[in-house]
Amino acid sequence: MPRYYFELWDEQVRSDDEGSEMASVEEARLHGILFAAEYLRDHPELLGRSREVRVTVRDEQARIVQTVVTLAANGG
Repeated sequence: MPRYYFELWDEQVRSDDEGSEMASVEEARLHGILFAAEYLRDHPELLGRSREVRVTVRDEQARIVQTVVTLAANGG
């Protein structure tokens, strides 16, 4: 099975050196969305500080197959 890597970008970049085996690129993309949602659920304060949280999904050749971006816009 192919291996995919999930990088987290919030106030810093957190690389995934191990990766996870997924049956397909579609499964990896769904995992990226769920990972971003769960991370923000557990750390909602990040959107108040960094204003952007991003999860980048890469394949075994380091190609980006998906980027999930969450932005916070404060009303003015």
